[in-house]
Amino acid sequence: MERVYIRANVRAGPVPLRSKVFQGFGSISDSHIQFAFNALLMLYYNQLLGISATSVSVVLAVSLVFDAISDPLVGAFSDRLNSRFGRRHLLMYAGALPLGIMMFCLFSPPAFLSDSQLVGWLFFSVVGLRLAFTVFQVPWVAFGMELSSDYEERSEIIGWRLVAGWIGGVAFSFGMYTFVFGASEGFPQGQLNPNSYPGFAVITGLLVTSWCFLTAHLTRHEIPYLLRPTEPTNYSLLTMFKQFWSLLFNPFYRKLVISMFFLAIVSSFGGFFDAIMNTFFWGLTGEDLRWFGVAILGAALGIFLAVRLSRYYQKQHIIIAALSINMVLAIVKVSLRFFDWVPENGDPMLVWVLVIQEVLHVIVVSMPMTLFPSMLADLSDHQETRSGERQEGTIGAIVGFAMKLTSSVGLILGGLMLDHFIGMPAGAANAGVPIESDVLFRLAISDGIIASCLLVIPISILATYKMSHADIKEIQNQLRYKRHTNHEL
Repeated sequence: MERVYIRANVRAGPVPLRSKVFQGFGSISDSHIQFAFNALLMLYYNQLLGISATSVSVVLAVSLVFDAISDPLVGAFSDRLNSRFGRRHLLMYAGALPLGIMMFCLFSPPAFLSDSQLVGWLFFSVVGLRLAFTVFQVPWVAFGMELSSDYEERSEIIGWRLVAGWIGGVAFSFGMYTFVFGASEGFPQGQLNPNSYPGFAVITGLLVTSWCFLTAHLTRHEIPYLLRPTEPTNYSLLTMFKQFWSLLFNPFYRKLVISMFFLAIVSSFGGFFDAIMNTFFWGLTGEDLRWFGVAILGAALGIFLAVRLSRYYQKQHIIIAALSINMVLAIVKVSLRFFDWVPENGDPMLVWVLVIQEVLHVIVVSMPMTLFPSMLADLSDHQETRSGERQEGTIGAIVGFAMKLTSSVGLILGGLMLDHFIGMPAGAANAGVPIESDVLFRLAISDGIIASCLLVIPISILATYKMSHADIKEIQNQLRYKRHTNHEL
């Protein structure tokens, strides 16, 4: 049976700029978490605490599976929630404090733990952190999707979200590498100083909680403008699973999700090596790495191009072009080192060569990051015509579920390759053991060549996606007519 949705207030004109910016604050907490996981987690547990890369990656992968199960449930619950805080904000508030606590635990393991106990602590901390983030992020993403029904404004909202995330992320990483992981006597590469991590844990825990509270509190004035169901809500698991199946039988949604599946595998597989590549292959210090924040210029340009180009070209075609360019850039980056066409490690010019490459990389990465969520928002309209329900939370949650499950594959592959193909010794940095050149060569091949070529898979899938701008406009006209008719009745 179709459900009837109404708004307490009808908006006149576009979404206010302040709402777009404040909604984007939630992405700053995400940028802090991504920095912790991508830049530091493997270095800390593998190189400083001596846990094998395979153990770390399996723990992360298994924790993602546990966490991913919660995503569709939270999404479906959020879709059907009908509180005085609307369908999203109550859960956004609820996830904020536990998220900060679990971030602190992740980088503050007790000193007396054995190796096996450290693995257990890692598992407990990561599962708790990701579950808390699910409670916040799933309704937060859904809230961003339902702020506007305009095809182009949806991309603008995602663009402001990315701008906030990039600015907050760059300022955070610059501050961490300057004041927390700066060079000291005995630790010229400050990210290898184990004494710096407890302070990092406190600062990051406080910040992620603060950003979650702020984005929820500063956007509460938007609640009356959001659709909510008019009749009592059924929260049964059977009803929620019917919602899942309804979505999975949507052919456009299936293609989009599968392409994001494989992109998640590629991203997690390639991102697994980033911190180790920067530290050992390129020989960068914390002071060097902080200049990668210049890449925010690339993010701004990429977001602008994504929003502007989507007015003239189909969103999926823009993503295909961006992914293709990204693949070429990654291959060229390591190939230049193989042919000795870039400065030697330690040369200040190397940092700026890598920074320029990073700016180009971020340009093409930020374009799919802008357009994929915008396409999901478009699909929420299409899904309502099929099922009669608004399912922004479930749409975003199933994608999150899928990406977490498939990114676990990338983590396992990365950990296995680091131990068994690349041959990187665990605890080498803490013990002062030099890394052999053939190990570094295999590391570069894995990161720059193998991971990059896998982008062919999501590119091929997106090439078959056919929903157009005109199709979305026709669907929205149907929905407007239906709501107008229901309102008159």
